[in-house]
Amino acid sequence: MRWVKNFRETASSADKKRPGKRRSNRTPETVQRVRQALTKSPRRSARRHAAALRLSR
Repeated sequence: MRWVKNFRETASSADKKRPGKRRSNRTPETVQRVRQALTKSPRRSARRHAAALRLSR
């Protein structure tokens, strides 16, 4: 198992950082969709909003 090997090598269960730039989905359209969803359902959790909008948390 990969995590066992990582733990033996580093004495940590934390995942290694990956090279490269993190992907972002922050487009004006996405921002607008999120704002509308928050206005419509402000009490809904971030996890449920993300699932409904098909975004990562």
